[in-house]
Amino acid sequence: VNATTTVAPMKQPQGLRDMVQNAPKEFRCALDEKLLCDPVISPGGIVFERTTLVRWLEKHGNQCPITGDALCAEDCKRSPEIRKKVTEWARNEGRQREPKKKKRSS
Repeated sequence: VNATTTVAPMKQPQGLRDMVQNAPKEFRCALDEKLLCDPVISPGGIVFERTTLVRWLEKHGNQCPITGDALCAEDCKRSPEIRKKVTEWARNEGRQREPKKKKRSS
């Protein structure tokens, strides 16, 4: 019997936006569904990660990727309120996922 072994490909290091898979929808970018770190809100109320939206607009022109309406990055306002909520959620989520440390007996 000839057994073949498969080696799982090494995963690239992930950034914070990639690591959190179970983030609530309201904490995810409307374009790539990754965690928001620098959220901006379009005039139509759609929330995007700023850098993701800027890259999309540079590649596809000044058009909202969701609605198709005219849109430029300058029309979108940064949202420190959403950023704060995402940060609080991520901190709480991180605490829940950390393994409990065992106390060492002396």
